[in-house]
Amino acid sequence: MRLSRQQQKQRTRERLLLAAETVFRRNGFHQATVEGIAEEAGYSKGAFYANFKDKEELFLALVEMRLNRRALAIRDTNQEQRPTDEQAVDLAQRFASYAESDPGWQQLFFEFWVHASRYPEIGQRFDRAQTPLRDALTDAVRERMVLPPTQPPRLVADAIWASLTGVALESMRAGSQPQALAETVITGLLRGLSAGGVPPSRPAN
Repeated sequence: MRLSRQQQKQRTRERLLLAAETVFRRNGFHQATVEGIAEEAGYSKGAFYANFKDKEELFLALVEMRLNRRALAIRDTNQEQRPTDEQAVDLAQRFASYAESDPGWQQLFFEFWVHASRYPEIGQRFDRAQTPLRDALTDAVRERMVLPPTQPPRLVADAIWASLTGVALESMRAGSQPQALAETVITGLLRGLSAGGVPPSRPAN
């Protein structure tokens, strides 16, 4: 069956994304090149630039794809409210399992994180790529966690995300224990929030 132009473009984009992940994993973000990614996919540089503005935009498309899957996983989990400690342990176990399953991606993610922090425009694009996951986490906090009404769900979600990011960074160190770290950090954080130990800094969402 002959593909439409839109279908052909979509297939090219998908092949470039697959090739990019291979090249990024092999060479790292900084050493990967547009030429190398296009060659890995079997295309010219022209095909690359017909689909992506630059290497950063391509990497951000990979980030969005992965984080969207994580956001769907969060939304698909049990919707019932449970005690804070149970929620913390469950969240920590799921996150540790995810972090340990693909350490290569964790390294790439933080390599790009540092890169994005140096360039405001890229940093803003990186923040937007994380929005679906942050939204899903915020909804989970609002719907499932038993916390005082004075704690803004978005602030709690951002605190959890920041904590898990730190655990993910530490998990790359040899001999680290991601699950134990995540359980300790998240349980302590949520207990503090439940006790009103962290005052809200902005209006609740």
